[in-house]
Amino acid sequence: MILQANSLLSFTEKVCISAGMGPREAHVFAESLVHANMRGMDSHGVMRLGAYLRRIREGVLAVGAEPEIITDGDTLLSVDGHNGVGVWIAQRVMEQCVERAGEKGVCIAGVKNCNHFGCAAYFTHFAAERHMIGFAMANSPKAVSPYGGAEAMFGTNPLAVTVPAKGGVIYDLDMATSLVAQGKLILARKEGRSVPSGWGVDAEGNPSTDPAAILDGGTLSAFGGAKGYAIMMLIELLCVCLAQGMPSTAMGSMYGQARPQGTGFVLGAVDYSRIVDADTFETMAGELIASVKSSRTAPGVEEIYMPGELEARRFERARREGIELSDVVAAELTSLGEMYGVPFTSACAL
Repeated sequence: MILQANSLLSFTEKVCISAGMGPREAHVFAESLVHANMRGMDSHGVMRLGAYLRRIREGVLAVGAEPEIITDGDTLLSVDGHNGVGVWIAQRVMEQCVERAGEKGVCIAGVKNCNHFGCAAYFTHFAAERHMIGFAMANSPKAVSPYGGAEAMFGTNPLAVTVPAKGGVIYDLDMATSLVAQGKLILARKEGRSVPSGWGVDAEGNPSTDPAAILDGGTLSAFGGAKGYAIMMLIELLCVCLAQGMPSTAMGSMYGQARPQGTGFVLGAVDYSRIVDADTFETMAGELIASVKSSRTAPGVEEIYMPGELEARRFERARREGIELSDVVAAELTSLGEMYGVPFTSACAL
């Protein structure tokens, strides 16, 4: 099914309001899901809507919560997310980081007591659109073993950094530190598909292409071997020790037992105009990006891409041509629409 992006946003927003979210909270949350679908990150898109709403119905996710600064260290903030909707809390905190960075040059916030925050680039884009470098990271429920280990000790622990640049292409990193995002396996299981070998192992430690075997007792693989594990460990340290979030091994799951997750986030903004003229910075960044993109390609390679460039192209194509959702996800949205009194198909079909 091909859907209009604006119609899918409107549907999702109305469902979230019906589920108890405030209007701005619902808009931010819905926009982040549709943003992910438009970028081709379906694993973090509307296919997760049902899981979020189930947690609201179970009373383990607090709608209407606002982040509270509990320790103000000037350019370093400690924030309690009060078990709120992760996307909403992270966006509100990034807004505070951008405001404080505008005053001080930089602001970093550690957030505890929160929940899955979805597509991390959604928050870093907010900073970049205001001529700042934005970064975001979070830990998540255990799913990945350390390098050389056989037991899941880390989540997929995402990292995002967006650097503004002139020339139409920016640096826009948004990655799981597992080889792939866990949501890709969840989506594959929903749709009855196998996954490529190497994405993870089953409960006995054997490589598997069955997403259910990897998700139920197995572990995902870290990207980049020992180097990926090192970055994953750094994110865990910052989200647990600085932000005071729960360790991945103790955290609640979006899909498992009905209890708060306790996720930790670290978000921040850097106002480079404090030391380098913004126009100069962004012009130099654009020139550096252009020089890399125009460098000689390897045999059989047509183009060198910046991190996030393919996603940006998908986003623009989705804006023009719509978003394609699988029949399984469309059926889930139809059921959710019926549950919350918001018709789906007639409102969204292109």
